[in-house]
Amino acid sequence: MKEYTGWLFDLYLQTITGFSNPKHGITVWLLGEDGKSHSFTQEFSITFYVTGPFHRLHQLWKYLQEKQVVLSRTERDDLYSGKKDVLEVRVPNPIAFDELFKEIHQRFPDLSYYDVDIPLILRYAAAFDVFPLAYCKVEVEQGWNISSITPLDTPWELDLKLPNLRILYLRPDVNPAMLNPNIYRWNSNSSSIICPSRNRARFWAF
Repeated sequence: MKEYTGWLFDLYLQTITGFSNPKHGITVWLLGEDGKSHSFTQEFSITFYVTGPFHRLHQLWKYLQEKQVVLSRTERDDLYSGKKDVLEVRVPNPIAFDELFKEIHQRFPDLSYYDVDIPLILRYAAAFDVFPLAYCKVEVEQGWNISSITPLDTPWELDLKLPNLRILYLRPDVNPAMLNPNIYRWNSNSSSIICPSRNRARFWAF
């Protein structure tokens, strides 16, 4: 087990492939106190809720039993109508969520769905009580998998400790709204490079 401290910089969906046991989750970037950027992986499921007539929920339950999801019945608070009995659907592979929900909604348009349009960063923030550029402690298992992430400050502090970020300036040779650029000039704190536009996706700076 290794431990890192730093600032939560970015996270996004990522397929984590092993040699014999593929996993799905997210990639988490941490700007470490050591001045380096660290990339970790973490399993992260997406949960949403469905309500409606019992016979339709039962049909949905049977339909989803053939999918890679975890189902349960629970009770949740609706902002306007109070407590409701709902079907909880947990999707272990977050990459599959959008396609799965589209498929479900087309087959069961008469049901009501909750928590289906929450951005990934908000889901993660709610799950672990963190926020963008939160100062965190991350415990990592073998293989760079996060076992726990703990915030070491709060968004309510008036004088947050922030990392020493480098700034990247990217300038095309023409207005991209009018023409496709041929070259890009990018400048960081310490260097300047001109590159063909076809290579622009290769450059990433923190």
